[in-house]
Amino acid sequence: MAYTMFDENTMYIADDGNYGGGAIIITSFSEFTEEQIDILDTLGDNDKFDYAYAVLNGKDTSEWDNDYL
Repeated sequence: MAYTMFDENTMYIADDGNYGGGAIIITSFSEFTEEQIDILDTLGDNDKFDYAYAVLNGKDTSEWDNDYL
């Protein structure tokens, strides 16, 4: 799985004007299945990072998947 992770001292500014800081994962949409993207879309903001990290590292995602099903 290909991604880059920046630590909590990172600030980002996106082209749509969104900005913020904290740990950031940058990856490609191709690293996720359509179902995983749908799950990401339904998750609360506080769960998205952990879910993406789990998917990208081949970890168990059942705690999120079960909520989606």
